[in-house]
Amino acid sequence: MGCKMDKTMKKRAINSLYCLEFNLQKKSIIWWFAVLAVLLIIEIAFYPLMNMMIGVIPDDVYNDFTDAGISFSFDSVTEYFLLQGVEVLALGGALFLCCFVASLLTRDFKGGQSELLYTNALNRNDIIMTKYANALTMTVLFNVVMLVVELLMMCIVDIKGIVFVPLITLFLYCLILHLILVSLVFGIYLLKVKSGFGIAIAIPLLLYFVTIIALSISHNDALKFIEFLTPFTLLYEITIESPFKVNWYSFAIYVVVVLAVLGFGYKKFKKRDL
Repeated sequence: MGCKMDKTMKKRAINSLYCLEFNLQKKSIIWWFAVLAVLLIIEIAFYPLMNMMIGVIPDDVYNDFTDAGISFSFDSVTEYFLLQGVEVLALGGALFLCCFVASLLTRDFKGGQSELLYTNALNRNDIIMTKYANALTMTVLFNVVMLVVELLMMCIVDIKGIVFVPLITLFLYCLILHLILVSLVFGIYLLKVKSGFGIAIAIPLLLYFVTIIALSISHNDALKFIEFLTPFTLLYEITIESPFKVNWYSFAIYVVVVLAVLGFGYKKFKKRDL
């Protein structure tokens, strides 16, 4: 009877901790969701204006842009979003989610809260896994909400231009990207839990900067390896014609890196003096 009671109390404690993490960050979550949703709405709202602007560009200027590999012509709102909406969705979401993860772990070490949290009935493994579950839940929730916002806005702007397969593919790959970055940051903060928010902001920005470099030199075969250094590049390979033609090597590389970082971080955190 006592054993069953202990298990019940432990389960309740884990559920309480799980809900508590969201309640503690409720205001910041609402603000992040609102800001990124508004940015997505504005991004899609510019689609009709972009097409109008293309119509007034002189033919010779337009041809010069085309010869230089710069395309402003979008046959549908889907094609437009595949090229223009990735920054807000992928980078903006990554910054929010990584900061959310950082807050999950760093907040407990302010004002001696760790002494209370990590010395109660829940062991460190329970607490770590609960916080990691918080991070994964928020990652999935963010991508689902942004997908709904984007589809609703597209229905208003150009419902006939919606092509579901590449859009769902984009959000699926974006979800995988965010899960990788969230797990990577979580593992790093387990290794050095009092790091503040610097690492959480630096990692997505650094990887996105590498993506810009990789895209700008994509014509150079000798430097092709740079695209494998960042998982962001996969999101730019999705097209309406080939929504599943994606190079998975960078994802595979990062999965191995993430598992290693999580493993080392978990072991070090369990031995840490709190």
